[in-house]
Amino acid sequence: MVQVSLMANNASKNNTVDINVGQTKNIVIDPKVIAKIDINPERIASITRDGNSAVIHLKDGTEIVLENFFISENPQILLNEGQTYWTANLAEDATGQTTVNYLELKEIPKYIDASSSVPIWSWVVSALAGAGTVALLSQQDAKDKTPPEPGKLSFQNLLDSGELTQDQITNDNKFNLKLSGQEKGSSVTYLISTDEGKTWQETTLNQKDLADGIYLYKAVVTDAAGNTSETAVQKVVVDTTTPQAGELTLSDLNDTGVSATDQITQDKNFNLKLEGQETGSRVTYLVSTDEGKTWQETTIAQKDLADGVYQYKAVVTDAAGNT
Repeated sequence: MVQVSLMANNASKNNTVDINVGQTKNIVIDPKVIAKIDINPERIASITRDGNSAVIHLKDGTEIVLENFFISENPQILLNEGQTYWTANLAEDATGQTTVNYLELKEIPKYIDASSSVPIWSWVVSALAGAGTVALLSQQDAKDKTPPEPGKLSFQNLLDSGELTQDQITNDNKFNLKLSGQEKGSSVTYLISTDEGKTWQETTLNQKDLADGIYLYKAVVTDAAGNTSETAVQKVVVDTTTPQAGELTLSDLNDTGVSATDQITQDKNFNLKLEGQETGSRVTYLVSTDEGKTWQETTIAQKDLADGVYQYKAVVTDAAGNT
């Protein structure tokens, strides 16, 4: 059998509750009460939290449920066996699990017992404090210092135009930000930078009508305890400007005939030459033999051409897919 004494600050005697082995007993704790349990800490298997109740699980199967424990004025558990006393120091780690440490109290007066006629509330509170004990933390006071999982930031509905479909250089200036995998219940703030990350401003999920430029994005995730984490920075280059096409000429062409500049010639072997196009752009050469009605891709080197009229042009495409 286990005896629990409820020590109040307005009574000279303590109320006691007897609990049989293997029994589960709920005891309502008044806000001005300290619970003293006549057991050695070695008999306790664990102490857990259930709402505002502290549940003491003994190794013999007995359970003591101290209701309203976490909202009492002095949430203390005092343990006693013979003339030895301990206090149970409880706290909650970052995951919400209850941790317990037992501290033996020294120089405890002999009159701390259930039958005492001496009001001992004030002495017990000061003794516990003097011994360096810590009250059981309420759930609101539990310190969560663990940064939340930030998740992964990506672009949604972004058309990655251009030759490379994963370089995020695009002429698409309308897309959405998408965050997935962040800690549940966290709040998210989306940030944007247009100066290579020197400064950041808050932005929205929907990005639209962006001017040409380099855009950096990140999400700041904040959990319920106020801890923050940042996602990896995502970069997109918006380019909607038509590239510089340059000038196409015929190289190594021998312009025979009366005029040396009319490009009427007997020379059927020559090259196409493009100069002045946008740096880093891709060039496609096209030829037409029906006065521009249809065009086919061709090569720089033209050779063994049959008699006829040939028209040439170059299509210049930049990294964003503009032509």
